[in-house]
Amino acid sequence: MLKATWVFGTQNFEAAKAVRTAVFVEEQGYSLSEEFDDFDYYAWHAVIYYEDAPIATGRVYLDQGNYTIGRVCVRKEFRGQHVGDLLIRLLLDRALNAGAEGIHLCAQVTAQGFYEKFGLKAMGKPYRKPGELYDHVDMYAPAQEVLFPRTCENCPNAGTCDGE
Repeated sequence: MLKATWVFGTQNFEAAKAVRTAVFVEEQGYSLSEEFDDFDYYAWHAVIYYEDAPIATGRVYLDQGNYTIGRVCVRKEFRGQHVGDLLIRLLLDRALNAGAEGIHLCAQVTAQGFYEKFGLKAMGKPYRKPGELYDHVDMYAPAQEVLFPRTCENCPNAGTCDGE
């Protein structure tokens, strides 16, 4: 059974930190010292658990008047099971209910299509900052263009279920 919780800032942050370390540092090779930043101190972190183990996390925060989603990740063994779909829905819902006029996101290019199904669109061309290991693209959606598709992509029940 899946369970989702919210953590604000870095208090009770251990589960989100564990998932991000497993995915971004251990699996993808990012530096531990660069993975965590000042945004963590005032971000809302969604953490999804399978039984009692944290398996996915992401954050949403307000920065200079803009709501930004980031550090979205799912442990490798749980990918392809729609956990990321659930996670991004939680993050989008949190931002929109907080009054976001739009949502910003910096995506790895390999995940761009995943975010597009929620209405986010690329802004500019892919880039790679010094020290980054993967190409990224900035994405944005005005609040009124954010989508919550009824069925999951590649769902075996697509067209016959309501997305659950």
